[in-house]
Amino acid sequence: MTVVLEVVIVGVVAGGAVVAGREDDVGADPATALLGGKVVFADVDPETLNLDPADAAARVTERTVGIIGVHLYGRPFDVDALLDLCQKRGLWLLEDAAQAHGAEWKGRKVGGFGQLAAWSFYPTKNLGCFGDGGAATGNDRQLVERVRSLGNHGQSVRYTHMEIGTNSRLDALQAAVLDAKARHLTAQSRDFGDKRLWVGTDDPLIHD
Repeated sequence: MTVVLEVVIVGVVAGGAVVAGREDDVGADPATALLGGKVVFADVDPETLNLDPADAAARVTERTVGIIGVHLYGRPFDVDALLDLCQKRGLWLLEDAAQAHGAEWKGRKVGGFGQLAAWSFYPTKNLGCFGDGGAATGNDRQLVERVRSLGNHGQSVRYTHMEIGTNSRLDALQAAVLDAKARHLTAQSRDFGDKRLWVGTDDPLIHD
């Protein structure tokens, strides 16, 4: 739900196009289509399986409004290349960081490079709760606050509903689980012997 709200907020107008990788999660694709937009799939880097910046650039047209980059399996996409592309073409960048809790790009945590970033706390993620959950971060505080409002019935102040929203709040039980597990995230990542948090394709735990 987090990524759906974010796609709504960054603005996908009818007829607008969004570039995404072929190996990406399907979460943002239906949201883009429901808003009248079109998902344009670009190829991925064969080594990382992340969005190939060169192929993404080749698929940008005058109709393109943004790019969705996925830090697939916790391995960051080429942030520098995609940010440069977005800045040159006037596009927004949305990070799908669902599997990238704690991951870094050149010493900086992911989730703050794009206007918005979507996180998942589904139980199978490296930081997961006991049910569904998610969060939003980004480099635009106003957009992040709007995600919070839309996920709370369109209210920033209790009982003051400024727009139509959804009930997408994280319940207290899930928050407690995450609070307890987050304290061990770094240690768990170190135990797996991979700074990308369990998930590199060269991880022996995957191939054994």
